[in-house]
Amino acid sequence: MDLSIIIPTFVTFYHQEVTGTNRCFSKSMGFIKSLPEDSLIYSDESPIVYYYTNKKTRFYPNPWDKEKLEYGKNVYLLYSSYDKPLYIDENVVFRKDLKNSFNEIFSCNEDWGISEVYHIGKK
Repeated sequence: MDLSIIIPTFVTFYHQEVTGTNRCFSKSMGFIKSLPEDSLIYSDESPIVYYYTNKKTRFYPNPWDKEKLEYGKNVYLLYSSYDKPLYIDENVVFRKDLKNSFNEIFSCNEDWGISEVYHIGKK
């Protein structure tokens, strides 16, 4: 087996597949995992978030309406360009509403990848 062919191929594949979006999403999972056990996480990737964090999850209201969210001490919302890329106008408006409405407690921005966690808190 010629490692001089395998190693460069692996490195190339790694750099193509591990993007800023993936890295930030992974970092956000680590942050969410550190939140209190009884936390509720809203996201567009509810099963994935649950799988990595074992936290109770729910999908965002669709269509988006922040008044339909459950508010409380340990309620959080995950925004990620993984599932809501900013080249779609609707997602830009969604993210702006999050920034204007809630307290951002985690942020990762690497190579066009963005993940943010917001504390929803009380109404």
